[in-house]
Amino acid sequence: MAPQLDAAQRILVETLLKQGIGTQLIASKASCTVRTVQRIRLERQRSEMLTRRTARVGRRSCMTPPMREALCNALIKQPYLYRCEMANILQRRFGRTISERSIGRALRSVGWTRKTIRRVAQQRDADLRDHYLHRVSQYESY
Repeated sequence: MAPQLDAAQRILVETLLKQGIGTQLIASKASCTVRTVQRIRLERQRSEMLTRRTARVGRRSCMTPPMREALCNALIKQPYLYRCEMANILQRRFGRTISERSIGRALRSVGWTRKTIRRVAQQRDADLRDHYLHRVSQYESY
C-alpha cells in the first residue's frame, strides 16, 4: 500500500488545483502520482456538490415504481388478493414475471401489510362510509 500524503503535500496539491494547473504538472511538483491528484480533485468536486448521491446497498429491485403504484392501486380495489394473484396482475399489465417474494419485499418497503391494505380499502369504500355517516347522524352535537 502506498504511503499517505502528508499535510504539506496535500495543501500544495489543493492550491495548485485551485489555480487550474494540469494534473501531470501537479503530480511532479508534489512528488505524488497522477491518480492521487485525480482523487483529490474528485473529493473537492463531491464536497462542492449540494446533494450527495446515496450509496445503495444490494441488488436493484426488479419492481419499478410504476409497478409498485399499480400493485397498490390493485390492492385498494381488491384487498383480499393472494401474492400469486398479485404476480399475475403484474404479469398481465407489464409483461414481466415478478416473484412472490419480490412482491412481499415491495409491499414491506411501502409499509403495507394485510391489515393496512384492508383498512385503506374500507376507508375508500363508499357503502361503508355511507353506513358510518348514517350511524353517526342519530347523535346530536352540542
